[in-house]
Amino acid sequence: MRVTHMAAGLDHLGLLIGTQAVEVETALGIPLWTLYLATAVNALSGAAYAARRGFDFVGVLGMGVIQGIGGLMLMSILLQLGAPFVLTDPLFIVMASASGLLAFFFAAAITQALRFALILDALAMGLFVSVGVGQSLVVQINSMSAVFIGVVTATGGLVLRDILAGNAPTILRPGVLVGVVALAGSVLFVVLLRWFELPLATTQFITIAFVATVRTLAVLLDWRTSEATDLSARMTRYWEGRR
Repeated sequence: MRVTHMAAGLDHLGLLIGTQAVEVETALGIPLWTLYLATAVNALSGAAYAARRGFDFVGVLGMGVIQGIGGLMLMSILLQLGAPFVLTDPLFIVMASASGLLAFFFAAAITQALRFALILDALAMGLFVSVGVGQSLVVQINSMSAVFIGVVTATGGLVLRDILAGNAPTILRPGVLVGVVALAGSVLFVVLLRWFELPLATTQFITIAFVATVRTLAVLLDWRTSEATDLSARMTRYWEGRR
């Protein structure tokens, strides 16, 4: 597949950076409101997290905003796309702030609701993976870097939230699959588009469905990563036994 042809297809993502308005129109017909919704879902999670830990109003609002727009903002910065579109389009800040305000007063109810609306969180991750990898390929960076940007876009807000809260990032510690899902989805996007040369619409659909499904199952079935396993002692005993 020629780079120019692929870039032209990916341009259907329609991310107009800088001072221009953001328009998202893909072959799947994904409108801009899906990014607003994904931002709101992430912001609710971040703000509820802060409220349950006793943060004040500014803290809850800030945590909501940073988890809501953090991943997309980091994507724009890393790809040097100019002013992040989540900052030039005020609706992203409005959606994240409104979510933070809601969580400040109803953190327990929102936490419970998000458990039942797990699919929204999973779909948001799939959408951010798709946007991150797709926008990376628009600027024609290599596949490995595109995978990295996809993971950052999907999990960047969560990482920033944990850092500001004074905790080690959740995706770097043993627990229910998060970073692994984003990584697998990013790899899948690149493989389908660059190796199998599937249409952009098909690639996006499969990636979002894959990420949403695996993330949902990981939470429901408690699929977890494990701590590092130190094999030094085993290797020492093995070599000593061969002497």
